[in-house]
Amino acid sequence: MNEEILEQINSFVNAYNVFEKQWFTHLQNREIRKVNFKRVRVRELDMSKTSGLEMMKIINEYRNLLALFNPSTFSVALATDGIRRNRVKEKLSISQKVEKFILREKNNPKRFSYVIKCLNDIFGARIIIQQINDFNELAEAIQKAVPYVRVTNACKDTGYKAVHVYTRPAAGSLPWELQIWQESDEEKNILLHAKYKQEYIREISAIREVNSNVSA
Repeated sequence: MNEEILEQINSFVNAYNVFEKQWFTHLQNREIRKVNFKRVRVRELDMSKTSGLEMMKIINEYRNLLALFNPSTFSVALATDGIRRNRVKEKLSISQKVEKFILREKNNPKRFSYVIKCLNDIFGARIIIQQINDFNELAEAIQKAVPYVRVTNACKDTGYKAVHVYTRPAAGSLPWELQIWQESDEEKNILLHAKYKQEYIREISAIREVNSNVSA
């Protein structure tokens, strides 16, 4: 496997570790309680409840602190190492994703997720490499070489092709996502992502309507 990819992944993880320390210091200084999101189901973020509002405030606090650090520190550092298009997830996108997971679970209680899986990309970045011969092999090679991250072959039937790398957060923190694309898939992946966003916003609206009719 290309050593440059490993260096980029380690650069990403190092940036994450720096921020995570800052986040825990922030929690302590502001006397904000530490929530282990590995054990919190997404439905507990329901903002119609006081407890849900409180946890969403903590998540938005994480997002806001990250937004302050990203432009001044991580964007420059990561770009130097060849990591492109890094972004902090917008508050609206966070709320929409949480709502989507909550509505899904209300309609199918057996289909539930923990916050750590739902909000695994509050910070995301991307590596574009020339060619990936086998996505499974690449994912397995990265996982073996970098055991302190979680790696998945994220290819889908829609045609989206990527390997996703996730940092492993300590209790009280949230993960970041690093996508690895091959150059020939870049344009199609961007279009598919835009389509996916539109579809899940429509899905939220459809589930809302169903639930509204049931309640009427």
